[in-house]
Amino acid sequence: MFKIKIDAKPGQTTPEVAPPLVNVLLSAYNAVPLLQFEVLRDDIERSTEIEDTRYLRFVTIFHGFQKLGTVTYVKREHRGEKKHVFSICNDNIKKKRGSRDEAVTENPRVAVKKIIEFFKPKSLDFVGTVVHNEVQSKCYDLLWMSRREVFNSYNKTDDINIRLIGFAVDVAYSNNAADVVMPAIIKAIMTDKLRDNWHTYEIISEVYEAVGTSAMAVKRMRDGSYVVVDKYYQGKSESYVSAVYRSREEIPQPYLDKINMLQFVELNQPIRNVGVRMENSNGEALYAVLDGDIITDS
Repeated sequence: MFKIKIDAKPGQTTPEVAPPLVNVLLSAYNAVPLLQFEVLRDDIERSTEIEDTRYLRFVTIFHGFQKLGTVTYVKREHRGEKKHVFSICNDNIKKKRGSRDEAVTENPRVAVKKIIEFFKPKSLDFVGTVVHNEVQSKCYDLLWMSRREVFNSYNKTDDINIRLIGFAVDVAYSNNAADVVMPAIIKAIMTDKLRDNWHTYEIISEVYEAVGTSAMAVKRMRDGSYVVVDKYYQGKSESYVSAVYRSREEIPQPYLDKINMLQFVELNQPIRNVGVRMENSNGEALYAVLDGDIITDS
């Protein structure tokens, strides 16, 4: 059934979507019934800042969990004069002039044609590669955050301690051999806070290294499904195997047990031999899940 979801704040009164825009989206839906339409919360605020606040003029189009692009109906300069036009934005649109991901037209039929032509979902292989890179990038951010916490928690007035801890962190990061460069003399000068931060740094280092080789990258998508990505190598070439599960319970063992364990610890808190749970800027859950049996620290 055709519907435009409006993501308003609780209790917020919102205008209707501009009728010309509704008609274009309805025609596109009749041609491709799997398309979904949503006015995002930020776009509600954008609509109140333009020339006519009676209508919402920004709509995002989805196909399942994939965001395909946006369609807007606004008054702007077009072909030498100011008029209401449809702006269709999608990264499949390639032009030689102007915005390379935007098509602009005042003709509703042309707008419908552009949506049908360009708003197509990406392949699962493409989505899996994006998810894996997003999880790996987030792990990299955590690695440097934990490294900074190590430096922030030692006694900055003790030059010997600074040199010892700095050396240990650098060697552990470069060689991934923290257990070798942590002799009793360094452990002895550690405060409880520094020891805890070092422990976190060790684990997130292991997680980051594993994401580049053997760990599963997992993302909870907007529709509640989960994309699970396994990276492996064929010779020197990287390859990804991706799968979509409609709910968390469908994820195979032992990865489901590990994801469930990560639900009970704070965000960005890694568990040895299990992984780490994170969030991106949109509040979407990301997981790096290590391979193998669950064997945790005491």
